[in-house]
Amino acid sequence: MIRGTTSTGFTFEVNEGIRTDWRFVRALSDIESSDDTKVLAGTTALVELLVGADGEKRLCDHIKTDEGLIPLKALMAEIAEIIKALRNDVKNS
Repeated sequence: MIRGTTSTGFTFEVNEGIRTDWRFVRALSDIESSDDTKVLAGTTALVELLVGADGEKRLCDHIKTDEGLIPLKALMAEIAEIIKALRNDVKNS
């Protein structure tokens, strides 16, 4: 397991095996697509694969604005930090 904390204080735990999971690779590819539908599907899949349903609720609560909104930009920043932690773990292995 890879454990970490993002720069905003969100704590996470991710199975390092996810890096070689087809669903993860496909979701990464989708978020870089020019097709907005694929980007949304990829983002949804990444959140689920990286932090699970309980983690998604914690993440949404963590980034929720005072108005009760969940900013996509903030969500993507958190996911990017978690992915970076996965990549750094590969380099350190």
